[in-house]
Amino acid sequence: MKEEYNVLLTPWKIRDLEIKNRIVMAPMGGTSIHRQEYHA
Repeated sequence: MKEEYNVLLTPWKIRDLEIKNRIVMAPMGGTSIHRQEYHA
């Protein structure tokens, strides 16, 4: 890995929360929540 990217593997602190590295993966897939309307 290039030396300029080494910062991605260092800890990251947000207030009292410490994240091990700065590589974050967004959730995958769509939502399965659909509004269902029932007509009787």
